[in-house]
Amino acid sequence: MTAGVTNSTYLTHWGLAQPLFSSRTASGTITPIADQVDPAAAVLQGCLERQGLILLSGSPAVGRTTILRWLGQRLPAETHDLLLVTPVREVNAPGWLLPRLARWTENTSDQQNSDASWSVALEQISKGIERIYLGKRHLVIAVDNTERITGRNGLDEIASLLDMQSLSANAVSFVLVGSAETEDLLAQHPTLAARIAARLGIGFRNQETFRSGVAQIINDRASPALGKNPFSSDATETLTRASQQNLHTAMAIAEASLGEAATIGRRDIDTSVVERAIQRLGVEHRKVVTRVPAPAPSVQASNARGALPEKNTEKAPREPIPFSSLVRQTHRGKVRKSGKSDS
Repeated sequence: MTAGVTNSTYLTHWGLAQPLFSSRTASGTITPIADQVDPAAAVLQGCLERQGLILLSGSPAVGRTTILRWLGQRLPAETHDLLLVTPVREVNAPGWLLPRLARWTENTSDQQNSDASWSVALEQISKGIERIYLGKRHLVIAVDNTERITGRNGLDEIASLLDMQSLSANAVSFVLVGSAETEDLLAQHPTLAARIAARLGIGFRNQETFRSGVAQIINDRASPALGKNPFSSDATETLTRASQQNLHTAMAIAEASLGEAATIGRRDIDTSVVERAIQRLGVEHRKVVTRVPAPAPSVQASNARGALPEKNTEKAPREPIPFSSLVRQTHRGKVRKSGKSDS
């Protein structure tokens, strides 16, 4: 929130329960903006077709997480489950995903699984995948900020889980979302790279599509919450130019503009209010306002069209574990294509 106005004053002035443009608090139906539609549709189609591994890459602040939140709203609840995982630090060893998946399949708490051995966790996952297959359901595991998995050892968990469930007619799909360098990261794991079913890029085609996208987001969030969109077209144009094709910056300026309007008791936002917000953010958060994202990749998908990722607080094990061999030793013959267990 901007200096000079408290959070409670800002919310009271606009009659809001929570900040309007924060990605962590934004709620309601999510609608992809123009440059997000094609990659979003392709991700959804890939999940519905039970593709094993889908890669979505692009520069930061182009709407990658928005697509995951939208995906969570569009997957049919009768047939699909979505598990969202975001590594909170760099990962170069197994342990960032498997404990989380074991808890999900057994519907247990962190404490109940804190001391579980790897073999127990793998047994839980194997049985969970078998239940998904026999129940004619499909699990989508979406990994945001995949670029934080910095080496082959960290990728072993994904590859091994794909191997484990491949006998169950693809009961599980992975959607890996990350920076434009994510595909270079996957190239370090040739076996995993060879299993990518779809490579999708997301980015803004030009300044005009970015401007119209920002205007859409502002209107979609402001109009239902405030009864109307308080931003004038000139204010939106000023906000867009200042944000330099960075959605995070655009939303920060929009939020700060609401705060500035609350400070001076206004219910409309024109260029002067936005410029005050930009000036204040430029002093206090210079890195946010002046950031210029890297060129975005082109969209490489044809057809098709996020639930906010939960924080993954799991710590990687102190000593790397030979995950692939452990899977082979623990789960050889556990899940057959027929869905029946040997045990």
